[in-house]
Amino acid sequence: MVLVAAEMIGAAFYDSVVQSVDDDTVRSVLASIRDDERAHLLFGVALTRAMVSSGSTGVARLMWRCGLLSWLWAVTVGALVVVSADHAPFLRRVGWRRLTQPVYCDLLWFSRELLIGRSSVAPGSSSAILRTDARHRAGTHRTPSRG
Repeated sequence: MVLVAAEMIGAAFYDSVVQSVDDDTVRSVLASIRDDERAHLLFGVALTRAMVSSGSTGVARLMWRCGLLSWLWAVTVGALVVVSADHAPFLRRVGWRRLTQPVYCDLLWFSRELLIGRSSVAPGSSSAILRTDARHRAGTHRTPSRG
């Protein structure tokens, strides 16, 4: 779970650097590293789901998953505080939200994946999640009608 937290923060950090770099070659290399972090995150979900699915059923499995998620949230938020403190000058320049917002969205994504299964949103899709949420708040989101 510590590695999952590191992947979430790493992907968000590389993405914030990608968005702030002007050189196309450097941006391409950093985007590749970010995408690799996302692949590791998908692997972490699959591995964690396999670990909690074997040997337990029903309420015990749900309690085990909730316990893991509580621990993951605590570790990730703690690591995010440390990374934010260590890289404060850079994050002040590019904006704190570029790091924190994607990490929280990935935590929510991972939580959903572990508790209820596959979702239609991939890790790192925080902008899609936030745009959908903003449309709901503004009342402009349209739900497809059923014939």
